Amino acid sequence: MVGQGFDNKRRPQRKEKGKFMIKAIDTIYNGYKFRSRLEARWAVFLDYLRIKYEYEKEGYILSDGTHYLPDFWLPLSAIGQGGGFWLEIKPQELSTNEILKIEKLVYETGHNAFAFVGNVGLGEFVINVWFLDRKEKIVNTRQIKDVEYPGDNLWDFYGMFGYNDRTVEDAIVAARSARFEFNQTAF
Repeated sequence: MVGQGFDNKRRPQRKEKGKFMIKAIDTIYNGYKFRSRLEARWAVFLDYLRIKYEYEKEGYILSDGTHYLPDFWLPLSAIGQGGGFWLEIKPQELSTNEILKIEKLVYETGHNAFAFVGNVGLGEFVINVWFLDRKEKIVNTRQIKDVEYPGDNLWDFYGMFGYNDRTVEDAIVAARSARFEFNQTAF
């Protein structure tokens, strides 16, 4: 398997840049098998806010031959039929390769994208944003750093859904409190 290795006890581990890392725990939540607890926690967050999503809806082969499976599709009927956003969840800062893949995905599918980088919690994550202009060229790629408090630039994202500070804070608490070990519900 590409990107996989085995330690001396034959347990699969992810390989990243020449070193082995512990594999994330697959997590069942809301009928989906998430590849990590982090993705499942962000799903709890979206559920609390009643933001509809589809997890790993469809994979793509990008124009350069790269295979890409976006984490979430957020079908937002408020922006028109077929409208929506891609949402990527990452535990750490995006690599140049990951950024380029997301840019290609946005350009080739015609849908904007967000990447939440880090844990669910104020001061613990960063939002990256990719938007298309009318000529379908990516013109706005930006990062909202260190979202630390309600009313921060975070509301560029949540404001379009009409959420207030308290609702988002409650969604963060629900996501951070979720336990998945014994098919427990999130909230």
